[in-house]
Amino acid sequence: MTEKPKPDINLDRFEQWHEIVSDNIQHFFSTTPESISTKLDYSMDSLNVLGKWLIEQYPYPDPSSEKKQNGQIGIHNGLSYYVGEVYRKYLEGHWNVHFKELEPDYEYGEEPVIEGFHHDVALCPYKVVLLTLLRNDGETLKKILIDYMQLYKSKRKM
Repeated sequence: MTEKPKPDINLDRFEQWHEIVSDNIQHFFSTTPESISTKLDYSMDSLNVLGKWLIEQYPYPDPSSEKKQNGQIGIHNGLSYYVGEVYRKYLEGHWNVHFKELEPDYEYGEEPVIEGFHHDVALCPYKVVLLTLLRNDGETLKKILIDYMQLYKSKRKM
């Protein structure tokens, strides 16, 4: 008797996650003021528009606050996923999720990351959003993307 192949549970989880990303971006667009959402065209310049709005909407909490210590500042998931989609496009990478059952010590836990643009380098859009808030600089999202492009795209050709 031949045994049926087992379904790839992680692939199923990834496909479900990919739908969640798309749904969250659409929900983010629908809940963002039209004056902002109409400028979110997946371009590098849209990152500056988003960064400035981000700082106005999510003032970074006092470092001693309980919310900061617990890492909870209520950022809409769609915002981080939008940033990730722009980074993925320009870095020519892909999304990945490292499940803790397989990689319990992964640096970003189960946060979605952009990979595939240079060896084992991963970029976590949520962490980039937090860094933007920490720096209180609306241009941080674009600056980091430009830095990654200069650093890793030139090395990929070697």
